[in-house]
Amino acid sequence: MVTTRRDLFFEARTAIPERNAAFEARELLLRALSISKDEYYLRPSLPVTPEEEARFRALLARRLEGTPLAYLLGEWDFYGRTFTVTPDVLIPRPETEELVEEARCFLTGRENVLDLCTGSGCVGITLALELPELSMTLGDVSEPALAVARENARRYPAANVRILRDDALAPSEDRYDMIVCNPPYVALSDPLADEVARREPALALFGGEDGMDFFRAILRYRLSLLPSGGRIVFECGETQSRKVAHIMETFGARAIRIRTDLSGKGRIVSGERP
Repeated sequence: MVTTRRDLFFEARTAIPERNAAFEARELLLRALSISKDEYYLRPSLPVTPEEEARFRALLARRLEGTPLAYLLGEWDFYGRTFTVTPDVLIPRPETEELVEEARCFLTGRENVLDLCTGSGCVGITLALELPELSMTLGDVSEPALAVARENARRYPAANVRILRDDALAPSEDRYDMIVCNPPYVALSDPLADEVARREPALALFGGEDGMDFFRAILRYRLSLLPSGGRIVFECGETQSRKVAHIMETFGARAIRIRTDLSGKGRIVSGERP
């Protein structure tokens, strides 16, 4: 019996226990067959080769075992662009686009900006592309994560970013006009979805006993290095914004703002050096 592209799509759509199963099934099929969405819709009844079928079933099996779709595809969309991702970095999420939006509220386009805990580099590279006159640095303590950031910098060379190893928990002498940061903020006792806990990098997830270690360290070591009016912009967990704002106030930040995400949850906290 001949197996067609459509047969594989329906098989995966039935097997994947997700609300967006049709989207996932299509993306796995496009990846396995190395075709575009248009190619699939133009010829859904085209037979697949045994090699294509084997590649598809291998991908589907890994997805059903819990590997996130983004890691299987090797890329994910953020702010209208596609970024390389691997299991060494967090998968870009829609709420993090609000981190970009908050930073843009305070940038004229000529500042020296650090994207700390950069991971894939999606935040810093996006800001550099949106505001081409920025001087953008991507910093992370993880060398594997920095390798992914470098790959994305090559993917978007117009961003013209600098990439360096930077430990967010350690003192620093480097000076910037703004720091944007999506740090590890999961408390050790917080429950996590199994797919996140088992598959995404722990180094990028956990922020100590109460999830606040990175916020405290960054404010302790780096707020005073900003110029007067320089701003730190954080992403945090959906229940953490007031706690982060309090820590900011404790370390002397002023003009503190909490920005809500598309679900109305306070996920972005920013404050400036007096």
